[in-house]
Amino acid sequence: MYYEHLLNTALASKNEVKIKQTYEVIYNEYVKLVSFCVAKYVSDNDTIKEITNDVFVSFFNHSLKVTGNLKSYLCQMAKNSALNYLNKEKRLVYIDNCDEIASQEARLSAPFYSSLVNDLNDVLSKDEVEIILLHAVEGYSFKEIGQRKNISSNNANVIYFRAIKRFRKSSKGMAYGKE
Repeated sequence: MYYEHLLNTALASKNEVKIKQTYEVIYNEYVKLVSFCVAKYVSDNDTIKEITNDVFVSFFNHSLKVTGNLKSYLCQMAKNSALNYLNKEKRLVYIDNCDEIASQEARLSAPFYSSLVNDLNDVLSKDEVEIILLHAVEGYSFKEIGQRKNISSNNANVIYFRAIKRFRKSSKGMAYGKE
């Protein structure tokens, strides 16, 4: 709420110095978060920086249209920008369910990913793996996952985190260096 209020006050003042200072404060507050959101989809550091900068330029150019939670808005912009980049580069793979992963293995960019999915399938249920992939890989919110799977968003959230915790404690999960 604080940053939304700060932005609205600065924009209402029409004072260019105050608006610029507010943009700098918002940038400094959220640049790492936006970069992290982009890095969920893109691994190249230069591309992450470029997309992050594009997100903030777009935000600054359209800040009058921002309504609601600024943090959520920037994270959604980061996700959309990263997915648009991947789509333009033809690096985006759409997977509707876990069974399709094996048939699309050749199209996936990293053998690590398919190995991880196989290990997830060995430890977790099909529904748990699907929820993990929907959230962590495809970027669906828990609300969207809940709607897609006809469960509550809270239930999707609980399933996700319990499954991650159980996987990390398994012998397969420990191989990924997290406990």
